[in-house]
Amino acid sequence: MTAAEVLEARKAGHVPRDIVDHSPHLKQVIESIRTGIFSPSETNRYHGLLSGILDHDYFMVTADFAAYSEALGKADEVWRDSTQAWTKKAVHNTARLGWFSADRTIRDYARDIWSIPIA
Repeated sequence: MTAAEVLEARKAGHVPRDIVDHSPHLKQVIESIRTGIFSPSETNRYHGLLSGILDHDYFMVTADFAAYSEALGKADEVWRDSTQAWTKKAVHNTARLGWFSADRTIRDYARDIWSIPIA
């Protein structure tokens, strides 16, 4: 979702449970997490996370799930079809991530959010 789409969805009263109810794939994912498949020795571990997603979903996880799943499927296709194409895309992706450095992010947070003077 774009930032504008997120704002619009929030204004329109985004109802995450409705999205889950209409998506068998997302419903299966939520149910897998709820039943403890990723935390068999602590089946309640992710209940707080699921409650946040299902009751509020500020980060639009449910709204963006279909697009995420589709993009993941396309990535899987590239991986299966050609390791050379996968490697090329991975190298290009990594090379383009320079702006997203941890140092820059911390500096921006310090300046823009915490109002800490930067040396």
